[in-house]
Amino acid sequence: MLLSPSSQLRLSCLVLLLVSSRALAGEVVHDEVATELIGPPLRFGAFFGWHATGDLDVVGERVVGNEPDAGPAFGLRLGLRATATLGVDLSVGAVPAGPEWLLPVVLEARWRPLDGVFTPTVALGGGIYAGLGEGGDVDALFSGGLGAEVKITPTIVGRVDFGLWVSDGIASALAFDPVVTIGVDLLAYREHTRVADDGPRPLPSVKGCPAGVPAERCGNVDEDAFIDAFDRCPLVPGTKDGCPDADGDGIIDLRDGCPTKKGAASDWGCPR
Repeated sequence: MLLSPSSQLRLSCLVLLLVSSRALAGEVVHDEVATELIGPPLRFGAFFGWHATGDLDVVGERVVGNEPDAGPAFGLRLGLRATATLGVDLSVGAVPAGPEWLLPVVLEARWRPLDGVFTPTVALGGGIYAGLGEGGDVDALFSGGLGAEVKITPTIVGRVDFGLWVSDGIASALAFDPVVTIGVDLLAYREHTRVADDGPRPLPSVKGCPAGVPAERCGNVDEDAFIDAFDRCPLVPGTKDGCPDADGDGIIDLRDGCPTKKGAASDWGCPR
């Protein structure tokens, strides 16, 4: 359907008015949220659990008193964060097996798919399985498993791991060894969420518009000091770029780990 010349003129004026008001009021600035690490990307941990030892030959001939029965397993762990979801763990364990000791050394790649307080984990790797004592030897070890991690504090992580170690056997070619452990990791780094602006943000006047823009052409739904075009939280009044900042530390409450106590951005907004 064709518009009449007068209708076309009205439509052109309306489009021109909308474009002009947007240019005067300013574009809405979208923020890019990035996570950066403060400190080296390392973690240090300890674990304890149960080792259901199978038909392993790392303690030599299977005889009474020298058979590696099921029992406790414990050790230390060093982890490296490669990316936000991928890491590498090196664990050194000790397993009492009658009069002997088993020493598993395992290097695993670990996938942590979720970025938050909780994440499941998937691990795959290998290492060596050594039998300490008379008649012991060293065999290759392949490992894999599933687990879960919970971030207790920004630098303390609790974890549980269900693994399967595969090594050389006596009665059969391979021995399968289930292992269940719980542990705690201490993070040498902290994650900090950084908000980068796309460009300089014009400073609005209190409850008003930039100079030269009539008040009736500006919106300020929450009636704070920031018009909607420059307000990061246009529905909630606030003092920090239009968002609430209860403790006044310059970190908006939504990203402040301690919204009622002042703190630095490097400490998640919490006091030291």
